[in-house]
Amino acid sequence: MPSLNQALTVTGISVSSVTLSWISNGTVASGATGALAYYSGTGTTVDDATGLAYASSGTHLIITSQNATDVPLRVDGHTSSSVNLFQVRKGTNDQLVINSSGNVSILSSEASIGATSGALIVAGGVGIGGTLNVGADLSISGLTTLTYTSEKLNTKTSATGTVTHDLSTGSVFYHSSISNNFTANFTNVPTTNDRAIGVTLVLAQGVTPYMSTALQIDGSAQTIKWVNNSTPTGTASKVDIVGFSLIRTGSAWTVLGQYSTYG
Repeated sequence: MPSLNQALTVTGISVSSVTLSWISNGTVASGATGALAYYSGTGTTVDDATGLAYASSGTHLIITSQNATDVPLRVDGHTSSSVNLFQVRKGTNDQLVINSSGNVSILSSEASIGATSGALIVAGGVGIGGTLNVGADLSISGLTTLTYTSEKLNTKTSATGTVTHDLSTGSVFYHSSISNNFTANFTNVPTTNDRAIGVTLVLAQGVTPYMSTALQIDGSAQTIKWVNNSTPTGTASKVDIVGFSLIRTGSAWTVLGQYSTYG
């Protein structure tokens, strides 16, 4: 029979059995009652700062460290650096990591095709107090309410010939010092059917005006259907705005063009 506050240790392991012994020179300090405590060898005192216990309120679980430092909690035997405080694994790869700075990383690569799929699924609302950065597409099924918006402006100079406009960098392009009429080649354009994509060209005209007289989508020539069936030529020393609607239906494109001048 053990004495008060003695520690239980494994003294022998065979193929089918384990021998447990009470260690007389290993003690559990007062206050650790009800805790599951660990110590590294015979004679090591297990104090209140090393253990797993329920809070006295019964509302939560407490994990504490003998060295009064953060305790790495690993699931499925992860052996990486203890800078990661909590890790959950699936197979050999981390799926969830909470590191020492408090950052949460969800490392699952499962794609999302709706509100109930993906690496992170939240059934209720989500509040974000700071900046939200999305590295890929953002799909919103319901009403979108915005206080104000800001759109990235891509700057291009001396346009002539075929000019690439990469939609992965934005959809508003400011042209200055235009050298000649040019072909606007829009690249990285999504090809999902039944979608309409808007692109805007801001043309700062000089004494001789120039225009985007032809259009390509990913290098493939498209016909521009201009508003009022009238192809614009630009206005000298003014700012022209050319808007294109790229409409994708039936795996084919329809391009609508409109023109206005300012100044």
